[in-house]
Amino acid sequence: MYQSDPAPSSANNDKDERWLREIFAKYGYHIRRLRLSWIILVDVANASGVCTNLWELTIDLRWSENEKLYWARRSKEGGAVLKQEPIASPTQTPHVQSLKALQSKDLFEPPTSATEEELEEGWTFTQHYWGLVLANSNLKQLSLSRKALFQWLVRSKVFFFKIISEMKRLRDVSAYDYLALADIWGLHLIAPTVETTTVANGYQLFRPPGSVTIEGKNGPLRQNPAIKTLRFGCHHLPCNGTPLNFNPSLPELCTIMLLLPNLTDLVLTGIKDTDPISASLIVPGGTRGLGIRTLQIAETRNLPSLLRFLPNLKVLRFSNLNNDGFNALAIHCRSLEVLEWKRDPSRVDSRVQRKPRQDGLHRFLASCPTLRVFDGIGDFVKANDMIRKPWECLGIEKLRCRIVKIERLTQDEKAVYDNMMDKFLRIQDDMDEMAWELTGMEQTVMLKLKRSREQQEKVYDCLARLTRLKYLDLGFDNRYPFSFESRHRTRSNDEDIAPALDTLELSLESGLDRLGALGNLEVFGFEAIDHRIEEKELEWMTKNWPKLKLLYGLGEDSLLMIEPEERKTQLRKYMEMLRPDVKHGSYVRG
Repeated sequence: MYQSDPAPSSANNDKDERWLREIFAKYGYHIRRLRLSWIILVDVANASGVCTNLWELTIDLRWSENEKLYWARRSKEGGAVLKQEPIASPTQTPHVQSLKALQSKDLFEPPTSATEEELEEGWTFTQHYWGLVLANSNLKQLSLSRKALFQWLVRSKVFFFKIISEMKRLRDVSAYDYLALADIWGLHLIAPTVETTTVANGYQLFRPPGSVTIEGKNGPLRQNPAIKTLRFGCHHLPCNGTPLNFNPSLPELCTIMLLLPNLTDLVLTGIKDTDPISASLIVPGGTRGLGIRTLQIAETRNLPSLLRFLPNLKVLRFSNLNNDGFNALAIHCRSLEVLEWKRDPSRVDSRVQRKPRQDGLHRFLASCPTLRVFDGIGDFVKANDMIRKPWECLGIEKLRCRIVKIERLTQDEKAVYDNMMDKFLRIQDDMDEMAWELTGMEQTVMLKLKRSREQQEKVYDCLARLTRLKYLDLGFDNRYPFSFESRHRTRSNDEDIAPALDTLELSLESGLDRLGALGNLEVFGFEAIDHRIEEKELEWMTKNWPKLKLLYGLGEDSLLMIEPEERKTQLRKYMEMLRPDVKHGSYVRG
């Protein structure tokens, strides 16, 4: 059970506190996964007395004005309905000593600037908060983020460590107020089953390794062999941004990885800027001890300096990656299997696409034979780069990127070509008419069309080598959703949202049939591409891609203030007739 709805704001609401209590009383015993975002839910979950069989518990309290209103109403009503139940007897719980501690205010520090009523209500909530945690000794995952407005703080971390030491199945623990980096080194002695944890403070607890011993403030630091996954930063915090001091520096990060010898998964918000430092000074003994297999990072400005220490990296998830990052991957991470954006961008800047400078992605794809997934629709590859040096990732199964700089006819040139075709048809109908000589403009257009077709055929051939592809997405709908949801356009340049003109035509005339080797294809995307797909191309797809399940490019527009495209609707209906089992999706939604 996961909670994400607003808390009840009045007793007149159909789903009021009594309703919540009844729900937890009826189903609480059966809940295994519980995420609580509102104070009242923490109260009723614990007060039910039956929510005691959880495997996963996340208390991630949200801050809003509703919290103030809730506390005010609780104080006004006296909070009688959800007072803490009597502590269970020793025969009912293995946590009797810790539970008895909940009755002692000596272990807790009251909040400042609170009235007597607020202090009392905060104390009741604090008992419910920790009572719910203590009542679930079989937890496998525990995550505690922001404290409530009038919640009493634990004076000593010993209380928290005592709790998790009694959770014999605990694998994943995150507690911003109670678990810092300084605690990780000895965590396996307290909770030996914990393999995954999150820290957001306490980085500067040791000096960069320059001597035989790595020391903290209290002497040499010990290794923790149990931790396999470490998350840094605000991933479970209420703040939207991440302060720079939440990011470890490269020397600190390398030291941390040495102190966690079995660490395989690392989640970062970023790497703090540091002065250049030699590899031998950062990592004594070289890079063999750094066994990171999976890395997720948001701010990638300093990522290249870290990648040289991660030769065994298999998975990298990022928010943005520049040429330096791609180049570092090509050089240092030759065993990478998955490279993907954490999430799609809200929009792709087509102005950048018109003058692309990026070529790092191509160099990476041309030098990484182990890659199985590249999911980065915000990145692009230039067609001639593909032709000049084909990619080595022949086992890739998912590819999402844009292929640009295809030499396509302009609108004016297309008009010249169409006029030529009309004239040619008329000549065919009139056998007495002599063939005409091409004008200079017509010759130029025909030569350009010939170059375009040859270029596209070579690009298709490069893609056809990727015979294991199941997911091929070459486009991204660039219509910025919020600009269409408002009556006032926020972006005036219509070119920014027009289909990309320098991409593949995806027509049979341009060489689409060369992709017949992609018989495993299940998903194909061409949103915001100036394609030439017609009924005959759809017929070809249904015949040659029998496993096709999903198309992006013909989906129904759901943005406000957008008139449906008649031709796209016709093609979608035709495809639905040919293959009713194929779904039609869109990345842009209203």
